[in-house]
Formats: sequence, C-alpha cells, structure tokens
Amino acid sequence: MDILNFEVLKKEENLTILEWLENFHLSNKTLRDIQANNLLKLNGEIVDFNTKISEYDIISIDISSFEENNFEPFSKELDILYEDEDVLAVNKPRNILVHPDGNTNQTLGNIISNYYLSQGLNRKVRVIQRLDYETTGVIIYPKHYLAHSFLDYELRNQNIKRIYLAICEGKISPRQDTIDKPIGKDRHHNNRYIVYEKGKEARTNYFSLQYKKNYTLVMLSLGTGRTHQIRVHLSHLGHPILGDELYGSNIQCPLMLHSYAIEFMHPRLKQNIRIEAKLPYEFNKVWDELWKKS
Repeated sequence: MDILNFEVLKKEENLTILEWLENFHLSNKTLRDIQANNLLKLNGEIVDFNTKISEYDIISIDISSFEENNFEPFSKELDILYEDEDVLAVNKPRNILVHPDGNTNQTLGNIISNYYLSQGLNRKVRVIQRLDYETTGVIIYPKHYLAHSFLDYELRNQNIKRIYLAICEGKISPRQDTIDKPIGKDRHHNNRYIVYEKGKEARTNYFSLQYKKNYTLVMLSLGTGRTHQIRVHLSHLGHPILGDELYGSNIQCPLMLHSYAIEFMHPRLKQNIRIEAKLPYEFNKVWDELWKKS
C-alpha cells in the first residue's frame, strides 16, 4: 500500500470530504473510484463523503491503484532543486529528452523513474511542463496523481508562472512587450513551427534585461505553452535565440534558452512557492564572451 496523509488546514475547516477532494480537480471517475473502493479515511475511519472536516484532522488516501512505475529506470545523478511529499523539481541538463520517445530510454523521465524506485516509491512519472531537448533549467514532477491533477489544472488556467532567460540576436524593441501571435506546424519542415494565423493561440511576455554589441539578454514568461513557443516568437521578431539553428541563428553555440524559475500554488500547502535554477556554465560563458567582444 502507498498511503498519503494530509493534515487539514485552518482554511479547509468545515469543508466536506467531497469538497476537499474537489479542490484537487479530480475527475468524476477518480472520485467514484476513491469512494467505491474505500481508499480514503478520516482519522483512521472510513466516512461518508458528506462528512465535514476540522483543522488538524488527518485524511489518508491509498494511492496504490493510481500509481505504477511507467518508465524503464535509468541510473544517473539528478540535480534536485526542491522536493517534498508532493512535488519534485529538478534542474534539467542540456541535450536530454524529458520523456522517452521510442528511440531511447535514457531520458529525464527514466532518471526520475529510477530515483523514485531508489526512494521506495512505485510511482508513475508525471510532468507538468515540457522543455525542449536543448533547453536547460527547472522542471516540475508531481509525485502522485492528486498533485498532478491540481497542478495540471493550475497550468491550464494560466496560474503557473514560467520564467525563462535567453540570449537573442539583435536589439529587441520595445524593451517590454507581449508577443501575441498564433503558432502552427510548418508544413514544409517536420520539426519546425511558425507564426500562422490559423494556428493555436500563443502569448509570450518579454522584458529586455541587457543589451550589448548586437545581442540582448531577455527575460520571458509564457502566457500559453505551445511547442517551441519562445523560439518561434523571437525568431518571428527577427531576434532568434543564439545557437538556435532551426529558427535562424547563425551563431555556433549551445541553445541559449534556460528555464530560470517557476511559481505555483502548492497542492498541499495552498501557498505560492518559487523555485529557481541557476544559469548553466555555458550560458554565463557565452554572455561573458559577448561582453568581452564589445
């Protein structure tokens, strides 16, 4: 059995069990399964879902039937930025896939799978946001289905703030703006996306932090989460990210795009937390070299 214990918060007092569960935005099927199989207990007792809860009550949920390790484990060290019972945040290295693609099992998902097993957890690997193969930085893995359902809802409702740093070509003007341009597949190139009027809604907010020579250090946040969104939008403006050959950069270097921070409501604590990933060595090295050339 795999039991999660939750201590009822002051702000949750007088909710019914059903209302408490609904705060995780679980599907109706999942709610029925929990109730039908007596997977939830209040202070050690099976209770009706209309039972009201009080501060400091303990809600226990057997999550075993919803969790099973789903990726072949691959042993490699993780750079863990934050971890508790519900959330794991790691610093994704460059040139690694987030999930298996059918061609390799040496992905971040496989490493997470191995880490869970090493901790005695038979858990399904779930991720909230995805990062491209070349992109570095913070990425969030909910450690169970309740946390995943809650955070997925928060992401879909644009309540999770994802902040990136990039070095792009040219001087971006205006210094601060929102790129509101739909994105779709480039039918002439299998792996590329383009700004396309019939594409999906896409919004990227940016703020130029520094400009030197012919390059800009820019901070970006996502209003939506389309594939390659930041890369497509900056390229569309005529300011491709350094090292992004796919989207027009002629600079030979690693992709200068880093997932710097993520801010979200914690599924258990119901408090906002912020997790940051420091810039990788290559990012700082490229920026320093650009300064020296000026």
